[in-house]
Amino acid sequence: MTNEEIKEYITTLAPAATYDETGEWLNILVTAEELQPLMLALRNGKMQMNYLFCLTCVDFKTHLTMVYHLSATTHRQSIVIKANLNREQPVIETVCDIW
Repeated sequence: MTNEEIKEYITTLAPAATYDETGEWLNILVTAEELQPLMLALRNGKMQMNYLFCLTCVDFKTHLTMVYHLSATTHRQSIVIKANLNREQPVIETVCDIW
């Protein structure tokens, strides 16, 4: 899939998503509420993102950002999903039951 096709697909799943194409991979910023359903659809849907190869959190002064690097091993395609969290109450659903 091209970046444009990925963006169209993800927008149907997470309408509030924003995109950054300046790096090596397409970066997609979603809300914490959209994250788990989106991740499930990315793994099981047409993108077949079957490998979570990096999960980290970036600590900014004003907020935290969860960062998930996903890959579709059959299509050799990778994307980055990010979700910003409130620094005072950093709560997000787990993806451990997905990967």
